[in-house]
Amino acid sequence: MDAMTTQPIPTDDPAVTTPPKGAYAYVNGLEMYYESHGSGRPLVLLHGGVHTIGLTFGAIMPALAATHRVIAVELQGHGHTADIDREMTVPRFAEDVVALLDVLGIKRADLFGFSLGGMTALETALRYPERVDRVVLASVPFQPDGYLDEIRDPALHSGSRRLPTPADFQAMVDAYTAVAPQPGALPGLHGQVHGRGGL
Repeated sequence: MDAMTTQPIPTDDPAVTTPPKGAYAYVNGLEMYYESHGSGRPLVLLHGGVHTIGLTFGAIMPALAATHRVIAVELQGHGHTADIDREMTVPRFAEDVVALLDVLGIKRADLFGFSLGGMTALETALRYPERVDRVVLASVPFQPDGYLDEIRDPALHSGSRRLPTPADFQAMVDAYTAVAPQPGALPGLHGQVHGRGGL
């Protein structure tokens, strides 16, 4: 893993409810954005597909940061983190998470992942068990047939109560375009994340 240095940056993500301490870490050829909040036991937050830190965790960040050193990550092509010329895969996301831990000097951490972030947390725990303590997974299948038919079959999307509503999708668009270095890349990101069953 090609972990390097960090560089603080300002952020204006309206969905973040606490003042962010954002920075970029150079890992595996990627300028990965992350935020650090609070102090205590390290807890890495991994957002859902086509989400930002604020959209997935903004409402609960203050409570988590009250008792933990929260490191909230934006994965390749998501939010502040620009896409690079490599395929988006969950194993690569897991490599990036471990490389970030290396940059930050964190030997072990708890992981909390939602959806795509949950798959990344699970992959990180399985591939790098020596780096992970506790894992909290939300909305995550551990194998492809764990997806319900209404999620796998686009013909069933319109009647689903489990999928995001049009207002939810608009919130994703708004959060992404507010912070993304390449706002026009959203359709491609959506296709990569959802066109492959969440990677």
